[in-house]
Parts: sequence; C-alpha cells; structure tokens
Amino acid sequence: MTRTEKMIETRKKHKEAQEARHREKIQIREKMKENCLRVLDDPSASSADRMKAVEILHDLEKGR
Repeated sequence: MTRTEKMIETRKKHKEAQEARHREKIQIREKMKENCLRVLDDPSASSADRMKAVEILHDLEKGR
C-alpha cells in the first residue's frame, strides 16, 4: 500500500468515525427530549422535576 493509499484510507476511517459520533449525539438528544416531554406530561411529576425538564429542553433547543 502506497503512502497516498494509506492517507486516503485513514481519512475515510476518520470520516466514518465522525459520522458515527454525530449519529450517536443526535440519538442521545432525541431520547433526552422524549424523556423531558414525558416528565412534562406526567401529572405526578413534581414541580421541580418539571422545571428541570424545561431547562433541559431549553438547552437542547439552544444547542448546548
């Protein structure tokens, strides 16, 4: 394998790893959002739990 081929292969693996991390990050955010919405819809949730869910949703919307 030539030096150029190694570089191409390394870049390809790096890009695939980046894409996998990005997909995982999106999945985690979606799960966080779903769980926060469940807390807000739960009539037995405390006001502190609801407030924390609102804060988390706000941060998710701001991209934090």
